[in-house]
Amino acid sequence: MEKTYYLGLSMAGTVSAGTYTAGCLIELDNWLKAWRNAANANQPVKLIAQVDHGPYKKHDIITLDAAEIPKHEVKITTMTGSSGGGVSATLYAIGLATDQVEHFLRDTWMGFDIDDMLNTGDIQGNAPKAASILNVLPIEKVINQLKALTWGANNLLNVDYMTDHIELYQTLSNYEAIPYNLVYYQNQKHMPGTFHNHFDYVRYSLAKTSGPLPDSGTPYRYDLEINPGTKLANDLKWQVMLQSTPATGAFPIGFRPREVDRLRAEYDGKMFYLKYSIPGSEVDYDKVNPNWIKGPNTSLKMKYFDGGTFDDEPHDLARASILRYLNNVCGMNLTQLPNKGNDTFASVILINPFPTHRDATEPGTAVPEIPNLFQQPPLLIGALMDQGRFHPEWIEKLTNEQYYSRFLISPSRPNASGDSNYMLAGATFGAFGGFLDQKYREHDYELGHYNTYKFLFENFAVPENNVVVDYYHNADQPTKDKYRALGWVTDDIMKDKNGKDETVTHVQIIPCFVKHEGINYKVPDWPVMGNTRWQSIRQGVLTRSKMMIKNLTGIGSLLEDLGWLIIGKEKVNEMLDAMEKVLKEANLL
Repeated sequence: MEKTYYLGLSMAGTVSAGTYTAGCLIELDNWLKAWRNAANANQPVKLIAQVDHGPYKKHDIITLDAAEIPKHEVKITTMTGSSGGGVSATLYAIGLATDQVEHFLRDTWMGFDIDDMLNTGDIQGNAPKAASILNVLPIEKVINQLKALTWGANNLLNVDYMTDHIELYQTLSNYEAIPYNLVYYQNQKHMPGTFHNHFDYVRYSLAKTSGPLPDSGTPYRYDLEINPGTKLANDLKWQVMLQSTPATGAFPIGFRPREVDRLRAEYDGKMFYLKYSIPGSEVDYDKVNPNWIKGPNTSLKMKYFDGGTFDDEPHDLARASILRYLNNVCGMNLTQLPNKGNDTFASVILINPFPTHRDATEPGTAVPEIPNLFQQPPLLIGALMDQGRFHPEWIEKLTNEQYYSRFLISPSRPNASGDSNYMLAGATFGAFGGFLDQKYREHDYELGHYNTYKFLFENFAVPENNVVVDYYHNADQPTKDKYRALGWVTDDIMKDKNGKDETVTHVQIIPCFVKHEGINYKVPDWPVMGNTRWQSIRQGVLTRSKMMIKNLTGIGSLLEDLGWLIIGKEKVNEMLDAMEKVLKEANLL
């Protein structure tokens, strides 16, 4: 049995930057697939030298014998996601199962366009009161396509870069809150204090084969299967995922909230990610269950909004999932993932499209005055988004070059002449900007490919004498020369624990077998939207805004038209003028 390096993927909220995450995931998948195909073929492979080394010059053809192809394995064990990251986790899982990763990720995100979001069909006639500013028509189209999907042959059996089952977590935000009794006052157990928890998540697994799976327990898990010939919508467990996927992406006010069918059993022992108890305490927090009103253990229908509101980067869920797998399936006894370079054999990669802007804000200028009542809601939502994107306790570990169990992929783009201070074209307007034009989404998708290629080639590495990734350490000198010429091995100057410089030889965890060309090898050109397209969007916003007023007020057509002409139209045009200014300053229009 080959040595295995276990991998978790944690995907942050995206809004329109889901195209960036899609590019990242597809590039990572390409690397894993190309390497495993070469290893499984057991044939010599011709690759191109990337640097001068030993007898090789850059661009020379290097032939690796079958025995020289690294034999360790990298297996995806878990995926977690918030908001657009949770949507991408679903799309990637279905793409793996159908051998259509690029179709489900790229094509789906490219289809989320402002034209459908400005459609007024949801608020015309006798439609109910609007629940969001934008129409969720493009989201409904995707969900309906997935419901109509009939499973063909189970491609997961061919994906040897995932474990026999992978776990998927989607974060949710619950309007109702789950009540937990945690604190006892004055030692009177019949007078508990109640904690109301609005942060929620759903736990799934996706198995290569049917039958009972190991590593279940608490919290409750939906075990998904691929049953050839079965329509996805006819599987009750997949139905829950088709409800939770748009729910995790239900950006507050922008997209309407969602209802998800849940089970009471999902919340037993769920308060914390890992087993948790305090020595000497009367409370074992791992066994804390909700304080439900007494009733049968039936399903619940609760209303949810964007999963990134309270936790936009669910790294802890990914880490906990990998630990459960290593302990319960692999028979280990770990309390944390080993993080030292020589010892680590599991990592979580955080894919986070934010931050996306280069300039720091001068304190006191972003909000120069006390915001009025109407200014506060967008500022509050922005504050929640920013605060949820990064956890202070793991930023230090991401920036610590001696910490090897946590890595980050985020937007990085040279600021060439004529470009913007933004790195993602869709980063404007709280990252809704990418929905305005497909050119923006295509740029961000290509940047995701480019950044992930650079990350896997230059950063996703461990020291040569790592416990799993030891192909260079154990090779003879001619083979070492090949690995170095291919760029798989580098000598890096790092600080030791005493702050002194030391040279560390690093090797790629996923050796590069992909082609060094195309969208993964160059920075995409900065996109510009044409004025005709922008004028069409302006008209669409005006039309939907007028219809929204009619839908929400219902005060009579004459008064509505008069109010629109006197107040509404002017205010919307002012907003559109401000948006136009932002787009021009960002060189996007």
